[in-house]
Amino acid sequence: MKVGNISIRETNFHVVHIKFGTEQKDESILLHIKNIFGVGDVNKTGDIGVFRYNLGSFKSNSVTVNYFLAYPLIKGQTKHAFLKWKSIRDMLLEKNT
Repeated sequence: MKVGNISIRETNFHVVHIKFGTEQKDESILLHIKNIFGVGDVNKTGDIGVFRYNLGSFKSNSVTVNYFLAYPLIKGQTKHAFLKWKSIRDMLLEKNT
């Protein structure tokens, strides 16, 4: 749209963030995971004595995906949650290429 000598361009888009996170009471375990992956953040949660490890970018999430494909999760609920998360991540990556 043109208003006088000024061009105005409207753009509608959605930003999707896909994160990986896990919580533990033992902060040292999460710091060890962070050290293994080489990315991520460990922070306190709102619950007393509980810490959370987060990965928030597509690039850092690839480290997580590669790790869990090489060393598959065993527990049913955790395994299913990871597979759903990975499926959504894969769909989002396909749309970006």
